[in-house]
Amino acid sequence: MQSPMSRLLEVLGTLTVPENFGQPKLDWNGPFKMDPSWRVADFTLCPCECLVADGKFGYEIQHHDGLVGDKNGPVGHAFANALCRQADGLNNMQGLVTANLAPPVRLALVTKVITKSLNRVVQLWGDAQSGAAQAVCDCWENKWFPADADKKLVITCGVFIHPFAGLVDPGSGGKFDPKNFLDGEAMAKSKHAIYCLTYYGMVGMLFDALTGGLTPDERIERAKTARHPFLGFKFAGDA
Repeated sequence: MQSPMSRLLEVLGTLTVPENFGQPKLDWNGPFKMDPSWRVADFTLCPCECLVADGKFGYEIQHHDGLVGDKNGPVGHAFANALCRQADGLNNMQGLVTANLAPPVRLALVTKVITKSLNRVVQLWGDAQSGAAQAVCDCWENKWFPADADKKLVITCGVFIHPFAGLVDPGSGGKFDPKNFLDGEAMAKSKHAIYCLTYYGMVGMLFDALTGGLTPDERIERAKTARHPFLGFKFAGDA
């Protein structure tokens, strides 16, 4: 029998960035409806992961690795360390819908790629930061979280955004020549894609954490035929 997470992954694979700068809309009474019986029993440490992309954009692939867990456990320590131990070019932050507005369950965003330019910084401080926080708010509103989660749980989320996403024309081969930089409407659409894909990735990540994700049998069965999208070689039996 197909697990809830397996069905959700199929839906996530069909989602695209809304046109005309629209807000992502999910069917919260359909594939994204949370049954309380699916929730894990132990919230000491819930690892989670999700990857999403939209074919219209060359670099806006989103990969999220996260932890959801008790404030008094290892995830609480990771949350505090993420915000208190900063490094040059790797600056973590809280997920915020907008300035001074955090989601009900506090969220720490952990950078995965060095941010040593203002262009790179605004990919995270803004589009990704807001998309992740809004996803937490919407999941809360649709009763994904257990009772008192705002008092007991915290979230850490490592967000990968390609260094060129929203900045350089994908057709340029990633060369940082001034003529290749996006601006105006093109940059606005690309930044909107970052926001929307961060939102989708966060929703998938939270569902993985709160339900335990795929069953062991599903993981083994998928592993027999799965191929990582970034593999740089072919297996002997590949066509």
